[in-house]
Amino acid sequence: MTKIQVLSTFLITLLWPLAGSAQVDLSVERAEWTSAVDRTTKSFGPIYKSPIAAIKKIVLWTQLRGSEELYNQLLAEKTGRIPIKHIWYRYDSDSVYADAESTTAVNLEIGRPEDLKSLAFEVAKEGSFSWRVWSSRDRLIRGTWRVDVTWENGDPLLCPASDGPLEPCRYYLEVH
Repeated sequence: MTKIQVLSTFLITLLWPLAGSAQVDLSVERAEWTSAVDRTTKSFGPIYKSPIAAIKKIVLWTQLRGSEELYNQLLAEKTGRIPIKHIWYRYDSDSVYADAESTTAVNLEIGRPEDLKSLAFEVAKEGSFSWRVWSSRDRLIRGTWRVDVTWENGDPLLCPASDGPLEPCRYYLEVH
């Protein structure tokens, strides 16, 4: 077997358990660091790029894209929810591991039953739906921060990498 065949076989074996699961039906379409989100419009305030000076509040705003299959699954569920998390980490400046005291998970639930009805038109028109979720931290201290977007069970939500393959959705911010 060639290297390409071995790699393809490995990837198919690795990704096969995900086939048909919600993980392949939901992706992060856009993510922005901001200081505020309007709860009515779900739009964000000013965009911050890393590195930033310490500020009172930072928000990771994410726009998700869900498939029609996922939309139908949400409608069929009794709760109509697929729980995801933003897990925040702060790295110590002298080490490469996450500071356990600064590691927190923020549970985010998408697809409340009353909101799903309003997505029907978008799904019919585009074959998918868009949803925005966010989490925040107050008084960030200096250091490198990372937010992972995961499923409730801790499995990473997968995002396309710049070179094509899927990888865990992770967002970094340096605070000076």
